[in-house]
Amino acid sequence: IADAADIEDHIIVADFVHHPDSLIVLACRAIAAHSPEEQERREALALAGLLIARSNRKAKGGVA
Repeated sequence: IADAADIEDHIIVADFVHHPDSLIVLACRAIAAHSPEEQERREALALAGLLIARSNRKAKGGVA
């Protein structure tokens, strides 16, 4: 972990139940872009992909 912004990204992901998916996706993308560890980058991108896929499957309103 290089700096305060990296630490904040990790905290957001670790405490995901208290943050909106959109913020977690942003944090995952930041981790993927800046982490020196390949495994961590892959895991961050995988989590972001799952959250994006889940949000795309949610009903967007209207009658069900």
